[in-house]
Order: sequence, then structure tokens, then C-alpha cells
Amino acid sequence: MREIVNKGLTKINSVQAAEGKALAKFRLNIFYVISSICCLLLIVYAWLVFLPVFRDTLEYPSVQTLVIWLTVLLIAIAAVQLYLSISKEPKEKVEEIYGSKKC
Repeated sequence: MREIVNKGLTKINSVQAAEGKALAKFRLNIFYVISSICCLLLIVYAWLVFLPVFRDTLEYPSVQTLVIWLTVLLIAIAAVQLYLSISKEPKEKVEEIYGSKKC
């Protein structure tokens, strides 16, 4: 079954390359993606678990300000990590994998 799927994918890729269609030419670093997801989970935890503990206390406004700043910084960090997770393939590597487009 796996061989049939692999042959089918190879045919699809070769047909797309022959027709000149653009193939995906980037790599995704999964470690950056996992780190970004963890940052977003920290934001959810801060708003849904940590902040409600301080409700109806005198410290609530200052803790809320802290959580807002933390949220802004963690969103910025997650965005940078997602940007870094995508790296373009060098042109030589793409040509090595898919073959040159010269006919």
C-alpha cells in the first residue's frame, strides 16, 4: 500500500515539475513551532487560570497590567519563532531534489 502511495506522489510531483507548477520550496523547523505553541499556551494559562485568582483583591489591577505586558511579549516571541521556523530551500538543493527545469 505504501509503495502505491509513494509511486502516486512521485507521479504527481513529476507531472507538476514538468508542467512548471511551483512546488513547496521551504522547510519547517518543528522545534520552533512547538515553542510557539507553548508560548500561546502560556498566554491562555495567564488569562484563564492565573489572573482569576487575583479577582476581588487589591493587587488585581497590577497583576492584570503584568499579564497584558506578558501577553504582548509572548505574542511577539511566538510570531518571531514562527517566522524563524520557515526556511527556504537553497536553489541548488531544490534542483537536486526535483531536477533542473532546463528542457
